[in-house]
This record gives sequence, structure tokens and C-alpha cells, in this order.
Amino acid sequence: MAEFKTGCQTYTWEMLGEDWKGTVDDILDIIAGSGYEGVEITNTMVGKYYDAPDDFARALETRGLLFPSFGFIPHSSITDPSCIEDELKRTEKGIDFASGFPGCRLDLAGGSTPDRENLDKKFKTMCDYYNRVAEMADKKNVPVDVHPHSHAGSIIETAEEYQRLMELTDESIVGWTPDTGHIIRGGLDLLTTLNKYSSRIRNFHFKDVDENGKWKVMGEGSCDFKGVVKLLSDTGYKGWIIGEEESVDAREDQKRAVTKNREYLRSIGQ
Repeated sequence: MAEFKTGCQTYTWEMLGEDWKGTVDDILDIIAGSGYEGVEITNTMVGKYYDAPDDFARALETRGLLFPSFGFIPHSSITDPSCIEDELKRTEKGIDFASGFPGCRLDLAGGSTPDRENLDKKFKTMCDYYNRVAEMADKKNVPVDVHPHSHAGSIIETAEEYQRLMELTDESIVGWTPDTGHIIRGGLDLLTTLNKYSSRIRNFHFKDVDENGKWKVMGEGSCDFKGVVKLLSDTGYKGWIIGEEESVDAREDQKRAVTKNREYLRSIGQ
């Protein structure tokens, strides 16, 4: 089986909200010290570096880290047609930031809504946003992917919703970042779903969850990570594996949690 480059997603710290008192540099130090090759940080976590991409490049270089993907978290307004133009302007800054790092992908979070009224219209509006962002980003050589989730209000969880996402987005410029944990929490069979849309996979999040939908440290839940690695290898995937951690263990000790994840990835040949 192929060996993929491994990165670490910074949601481990982001989920703490105001309880996280450290800095972006602290996070980068932990990720580099844990043995990851790269980092996927978000627009809501990059902090002082969002207006100073050259400084961020130096911060990565001094730690030997690569920057395979920039996670962009849009407002829930991407399901509201009246908010799309403002949201596109906001997203343009994310495109510009990513464009300063050759090969960096823009990873767009899945849409959400506080209610399910007019869901068909909301879903189409969301997909139109993804297509328009990808068109904008393509002009600046920034590849774009969509990262569905299963948090409250998510509208990309079921098999039917994944199918619609693939049908309503332009496969030539909109890729897919699957998340093992979110797929399982949405009630889908992990390997079946990955195999069905394998041609759209451009980035990948590894996250573990138990049979009750509770987040777990990688290797302690129900995700068949070895099966996923084999599928990626068999289908010719060329991207990264991004480890992500939001279990109770991570809330208590972020460094220990992401280090355990890295050790687990090594145990399965990554």
C-alpha cells in the first residue's frame, strides 16, 4: 500500500474556543514536534498570520512544515441567497491567502442551517457558492474542495445529500475532502461512500468515532482506517492524510492527543 504524507488539522485547538489561551506558534510547535509533515489551519485559527502570509511561510519553514490545505469556514449564510455576494467577498481573502502557498488547497466547510425550511433552495444556493468559489480560485491556481461535516445543522450527511452535492457541483473544479468520522456519524457506510465518489477525493481527513457517534482518539473507535488506506492506494489517490482530533482526550491534552494520532498513523504505515 502507498504511504501518504500526513498533516494535522488545528480544530483540536479551535474547538476549545476562548478556553484556548495559546498562540498559533504554540500549535505549530506541537504539530511539528509530533512528527507531522504538514498542517491544515483554518481562517478562524490562523490569527495574526492572515494578514501576513509571508510571515506564516517563514513560521512553517522554520519548523519544517508544509501547508497542503487551508480550511475555510464560511458563515451559515452560504445557504441564504441574499448573503452570497458578501460571503464570496469574504472567501476571496481565503483564496488570496492560499494562493501564496504553491499547491495549497482551499478546503470549504459544509453548509448548515438552523432549520430545514426551504431546504432544496438552501442546498442549491450552497452548491452555487461552492462552484463560484472554485471558479474564482481556479483563476489563481488554487484548487478547491468541499468538506462535509455532521455537526448541528449540517445539510450534507445522508446518502441522498452526498449524491446531490456531487451532482450540483462542477467535478472539474470542485473536489471532495471526506472525513471518516463525519461520514459514519451521518449513518453512511464508510468504504462504500468513499468508493462511490473516489474520483472526487482530493484531500482527506482521518478522525475516529465510536458506534454511538462519540469522537474517539484515532484507533480507539469504529473507523476502518486500514481499509481506507487500502482504498486510497487502490484508487490512485495522490493527496494527503490530515489527522483531526476532537475527542474528550483532546479537550484535556491537545499535545498528547495529536501525538497519539501520529503514532497510530505510523502503526498503519503512514
